[in-house]
Amino acid sequence: DPFVNLVPQYFPGVSKRADAEIVTGALSGAVTGIDFELPEGAIISGTVTAEGSGAPLFDIEVVVESEEFDIDRSVYTDDNGDWTMRGLPTGDDYTVRFIDGNDTYLSEFYEDSPRRSGATPVALQQGSTTANIDAALTAAASIAGRVVDEQGNGIADVQVYVAFNGLLDDRVTEYFFTDSNGEFSADRLRPGDYRVLVSDIYNAQTVYR
Repeated sequence: DPFVNLVPQYFPGVSKRADAEIVTGALSGAVTGIDFELPEGAIISGTVTAEGSGAPLFDIEVVVESEEFDIDRSVYTDDNGDWTMRGLPTGDDYTVRFIDGNDTYLSEFYEDSPRRSGATPVALQQGSTTANIDAALTAAASIAGRVVDEQGNGIADVQVYVAFNGLLDDRVTEYFFTDSNGEFSADRLRPGDYRVLVSDIYNAQTVYR
């Protein structure tokens, strides 16, 4: 229940799956004594807004994860951009990710990192609220164009690389293929300078722009 601040547990009253005990005898008869007393959990909350304008963002998915407790839970922001998650165990390795399912804004990890490796871990304590885990999401950019031959005819299935800051690196480069009319569109890009590499892999022709 997302509105109840109790920590889910495994038998016998542990938060980690690895510490759980297997209940035996269930196939041979009634098993009793599998009781639980759920402890009060930790609460985490924040607000998601649009970078620049500060406008609250509705229906942004907020994913809270912990490798230690094998947790991967989601909530969504309300009309005010606010979000709250309850019932979490004490831990110091939580990561928080903000995802716009409409791709209008770029996803990011707390605190303002495009990649998990740069995320700031959040520490939670049962019985306490960790607030102000906020995010200001950047509006996504896009690049679109068309690849044609010397006669102006669109070329299909040409590979188009879009490199952030001109770096052809797996971490900052995405690639797309042109459609039957030679058109391509690269969406969900970070604002900035890009180099576009057009490669006709069938005819071994490459052009930078």
